[in-house]
Amino acid sequence: SQMKEVMSEQMKQNKESMAEMQTTAMERQIAMQDQMRRRQMAMNVARSRDLVLWFGSFYTVATIGLISASRRTGKRGFLGPLVPLTFVLLYQADMAYGNKIDRIRAEAERIMSDEGHYLALPYGTPSLKAIEEARKATKNN
Repeated sequence: SQMKEVMSEQMKQNKESMAEMQTTAMERQIAMQDQMRRRQMAMNVARSRDLVLWFGSFYTVATIGLISASRRTGKRGFLGPLVPLTFVLLYQADMAYGNKIDRIRAEAERIMSDEGHYLALPYGTPSLKAIEEARKATKNN
């Protein structure tokens, strides 16, 4: 009887310990995924800023060339390409230095809360059974 109680208590402690280890492992995995996401976002912002530098340089050279060509020839048509180039430059600058990321995040949150039906996967969320069947099918082929 005493042996039974000791074993029961030991089993209870093991279960609690295992649950705590699983919780800690899950918390670490969430923290790791968040760090990876943040690093990827930082890389994307840095890439956008680099693109603004390069495109800004191109835009400056193109603007000078198009304005001088327009003045030399008297044709205003040379200024036409500046309109789309300006929009592209401003879009990239907003992404790199503005609050475009905040606006995108807010829209994503709105979609998730109000329009979740757009986020559904075809055939629903994959199950372990479906993944295993697909793995076995590819292994056999």
